[in-house]
Amino acid sequence: MNALFDVVMPMLIVFGSFGYILKLFLDYRMRQKLIDKGLTGDDVKHLFVERFRQGAPSSLKWGMVLLAVGAAILIGRLMPYDVADEYTVAFMFIFGGAALLAFGIIARRMKDNGNGSS
Repeated sequence: MNALFDVVMPMLIVFGSFGYILKLFLDYRMRQKLIDKGLTGDDVKHLFVERFRQGAPSSLKWGMVLLAVGAAILIGRLMPYDVADEYTVAFMFIFGGAALLAFGIIARRMKDNGNGSS
């Protein structure tokens, strides 16, 4: 199991850093385009507020997925040693998928409740 972390952790750090730098670059480009169009902070604020009001927040989704993956790892560690790795990976996919399905249901209900009250 330590060999897996020796390979996966550097990959996560490298690809995570690349993704973060790409996000910073794209945010910078978007700000430059908004400034070029002459939009001010008040004009742009509704773009970001409306996205949150339309559905469930992204942090809820990732919190559910990470909680499910953590539970899968915990349950996988409780399995017999000879099959623990296989069960851990299988449980991670099953619980992660179940968390995404549950998030979809919650997001749909939040969207329906939001549209019904407007």
